[in-house]
Amino acid sequence: MSGANATRVFATPENPEPSELLLNIARMVEVTIRVAAPAKILTYNSGTNRAKVEVGFRQVVLTNANAANPDESETKPPRIIPDVPVRWEGGNKSRSTHPLKPGDFGELVCHDRDLTAWLLSGVSSDPTSAVAHALAHGVFHPGLRPITTEAPVDPAASVLEFDLLQKLGAAAVLGVARLSDPVAANVAMNLFMAQVVTALTTIAAAVPVVIVVPVIPPGDFGLISAASTKVVAE
Repeated sequence: MSGANATRVFATPENPEPSELLLNIARMVEVTIRVAAPAKILTYNSGTNRAKVEVGFRQVVLTNANAANPDESETKPPRIIPDVPVRWEGGNKSRSTHPLKPGDFGELVCHDRDLTAWLLSGVSSDPTSAVAHALAHGVFHPGLRPITTEAPVDPAASVLEFDLLQKLGAAAVLGVARLSDPVAANVAMNLFMAQVVTALTTIAAAVPVVIVVPVIPPGDFGLISAASTKVVAE
């Protein structure tokens, strides 16, 4: 028997043995079962949480055009899968999402059966078709990247990376203030304000003819102004 075709089927010998035909059939079954594949976002609808994705593998199909070489195959452009659900971490009360842009990479995970009925109801349902392990019934998982775009992983800190990078826990750094954020009083300012209130109360007691308006310390001290060059506008 000749060697296996890495992408499609075993090349069939001129006078195949039954065992060779069975191996050929087994190989054809293997390459038609879809489990998972890298994929790339083409478009994303945040309102429906559906994406159009391009599969990261090209299609290899038998041409059947050459009787002398029935195992001849042809490579075609990768498949485009429309309306793919996107999976995010979370539960019913909370979840973590982020914007998806064309060119973002991830993984297309194919389910055993047609997802249509389950997606509409969220309850155990009979599949609406006999199709199994199809790319069209996949779910996109953002995050899988080729080595050329993969950033190093920090071995000592949990990291949230957006347009800016923010570390969590012991490795966390101070955040960036935004325009219109309130300026809260710190411990020193609260102590100073208490001293001011005490002084004014003492003056009011010593000079009863003076009408003193009760002093109510402010909860904050206004908003961060645009005069600062260290803040971010939203």
